[in-house]
Amino acid sequence: QELASSDDLKNALCEALSALVRARGRALLVIDAVDELERPVDLLSFLPGFLPPSSNVFLTARPELTLVASLRARYRPLEVITLPPITLDDLRGGPALPEAELESLLEKTGGVPLLLFPALAKAEQAGHVDLAQVAASERDLFEGLVAEASHRAGPFALRILSVLSLLSEPLPPALLGEVLDVLSAPGPALHELRLAIEALSGMLEVSHDGAIRLWHAAFAQYVRVELVGRRDV
Repeated sequence: QELASSDDLKNALCEALSALVRARGRALLVIDAVDELERPVDLLSFLPGFLPPSSNVFLTARPELTLVASLRARYRPLEVITLPPITLDDLRGGPALPEAELESLLEKTGGVPLLLFPALAKAEQAGHVDLAQVAASERDLFEGLVAEASHRAGPFALRILSVLSLLSEPLPPALLGEVLDVLSAPGPALHELRLAIEALSGMLEVSHDGAIRLWHAAFAQYVRVELVGRRDV
């Protein structure tokens, strides 16, 4: 059903939560990665200010103070749960790597999922941990991604990253070549565009209709600052 306004969506959510409460006794609405929204504080306005009895909302996000403060002002009571870093116990029975190597990965990454899980995937593929290739900070991770894209596909890859970092909405792939052509002449040849997209595939998120955007809001911010040179676009 198409909803005409945020008020319609609020009403629809309240009705759905109330229906669940009647059927199940309780209702829980889960919204993951709220900080990945382009304007998380503004877009959260679609949530009802008052929830039906026996219903709750569970949100996950990085600990951004502006977002948390906005939620505290809007919802009472609000409980903030800070998740600890990943530990060795969390990994037991998972990756097929020696415990000593898992411990070294946890120490290098601080147990931060954004840093740990890509390193785990590479280590499992290689069959061992290469600590020299493991990012110890968000910045190290993003620098490595940009360097890899530049090495594999050259300046067109960096142009695509720059364009996507400035967009507030995902970009249909059919328009990407046109956008790059407008920004810089001459535009990329089709095979160069395909090569660049392939090189960036691990950094992109594709929607159900094929539109693309950078996979992580913090990575988009890094690209805006380091490649485009504008912190608040």
